[in-house]
Amino acid sequence: MAAAERGFSLVDYLIACALVTGGFYALATTQLRSHAQLRDAELQTQVALHAESLRESVLAGVAPEAAHALFRQQLQTALGEDTPLRTALCAEEDLAVPPDWQALGCDAGGALTLKVAWRLAGRQAGALRYGSYQLRVGP
Repeated sequence: MAAAERGFSLVDYLIACALVTGGFYALATTQLRSHAQLRDAELQTQVALHAESLRESVLAGVAPEAAHALFRQQLQTALGEDTPLRTALCAEEDLAVPPDWQALGCDAGGALTLKVAWRLAGRQAGALRYGSYQLRVGP
């Protein structure tokens, strides 16, 4: 009677390598997604901080058009010159509908409102991704 063989076969080794490779791929994908989400959150924070600064300027008596021009310049610098950006300072009645890249959605009624849209990195379902923010600036 022959002694039982010990060790792993080539098939066992290949299956183990495939499982480890799949695990590393999942880890790398998760890391890339979290990095993209962190960048999106960073952009949103920059927009919110600059929007509050614009609001404070307008409430302190600076002309809205001048404050908006400075806001746009500072925000574009903060986001990077390669980040597409659209802004509008207009009268808006209803803030329920967020700004869209195609139409920021000013209805020319109500309080002075800042609307911002910017392009995010990557695509979602084949379409470009955009972030948006709006803030009531004055009465």
